[in-house]
Amino acid sequence: MGVRDQIVKFACARPGRVMAVSLLAGTAVAGGAYASGLGLVNQNSDAVAHAYAGVTVENDPAISYYNPAGMVLIDGNQLEESFNIYSIHSSFSGSDNNPLLLPAVTTGSARGYLESTLVPGTFSVISLPHGIKAGLSVTVPIGGRIKYPDNFVGQFQGTEALVTTIQVGLAIAIPITSQLSIGFGPEINWFQNILSTNENLGFPVAGTFTGKGYGIGFNAGLLYQLSPETRFGLDYRSKIDQKFKGTESISSSNPIIESIFGDGPGQFPPASPAFDKWAFPQQISLGIWQQVTPRLSVMFSALWTNWAQETGLTITDPSTTILTDGAVYTPFKYRNTWTLAAGASYELTPALTLMGGAGYDESPVKTIYRQDLVPDADRTMLGCGASLQLTPAVKAVLAYQHIIVANNSISQTRLQLGTDGSLNPAGIGSGNLTGEYKTSADVFSASIIGKF
Repeated sequence: MGVRDQIVKFACARPGRVMAVSLLAGTAVAGGAYASGLGLVNQNSDAVAHAYAGVTVENDPAISYYNPAGMVLIDGNQLEESFNIYSIHSSFSGSDNNPLLLPAVTTGSARGYLESTLVPGTFSVISLPHGIKAGLSVTVPIGGRIKYPDNFVGQFQGTEALVTTIQVGLAIAIPITSQLSIGFGPEINWFQNILSTNENLGFPVAGTFTGKGYGIGFNAGLLYQLSPETRFGLDYRSKIDQKFKGTESISSSNPIIESIFGDGPGQFPPASPAFDKWAFPQQISLGIWQQVTPRLSVMFSALWTNWAQETGLTITDPSTTILTDGAVYTPFKYRNTWTLAAGASYELTPALTLMGGAGYDESPVKTIYRQDLVPDADRTMLGCGASLQLTPAVKAVLAYQHIIVANNSISQTRLQLGTDGSLNPAGIGSGNLTGEYKTSADVFSASIIGKF
């Protein structure tokens, strides 16, 4: 049966609802998985300069996010405002093998599809009686946008993904002994995603899923000060389950689509309800800080992320289940990852401190499951920066980091999940996208820390 015959058959079966299903096969490709590719470990300038090294043992207000127990290191009441600009450089070259199109194999390239991102952060620590500290953090731990050009060779795999996360953390730190402190508190996560693809019906038809959701988890940590020159920090961040409620919609300027599915020129079925699920995985982070000389300190970090908890993404539209053979499914098959980093700080003068660091950040994405809306691979981070004490109560921090992403390949065909749980090709001309990605990024960061 030809594609156009399928269109007519489905349209007769249930007019005005067909395209909503087929577009889901593409929007499922991105989901929260795109977030993993743009997980942002650097939330403040100190982390940027040290390439994430020592974040669980540093004595700045951002410790309220990285390890709440470390808030006992903060003197008095402090507030930190941080702004991080991710300037991302991206290119792709490859081909799509699609037997339902002429020519069946098309080649092409794209540049600049990963958009630059501003990541702000707010951190505060309040001192209470008996050495107890209270903290607040407002962060963007995952975020970014990927948008391919209209004629992108892989448009039937995915064309756009916008991910926005705002996380609010409340924390308290309690000194147990002069050496040991503990900290804990809830984290409230708000997540929004916009996912788009083009459906192949002999001509592209755009489809978009938009969803929002809330989730609650917790953060807990401990800090052990072996001596004034040595301290250890351990942090545990819980898994946060999310269920997104959203809508899916279609659009096309082609008169054939309008006549079959619309109520008139430019008239398409209204957006229908749809759902997907996502889990922010649990993390465990260890940090070590060592004062080597009165002016030189070094720090190390190891972060483990349990990405295996997120095996795949399923998007369900109850109104179209009869046409999909079940829900549309995207396998992630993520691997657990490590982020390792080492850094140093050198006090050049009492007011000026120089910083640097290097780190290696594993990607959860396996080559066999790489998707065009998740063009991620292992990353190397190189950072530097400086902090300047402007007044006894105000400090400024400037930092720069270069991120090198390993070149990576893709071989992607959309999938759907049958009612028996089996995986099958989407079957309406998504084709198979193959090619190579090249990505790098520069992070420019500035923070102001004030005592009050």
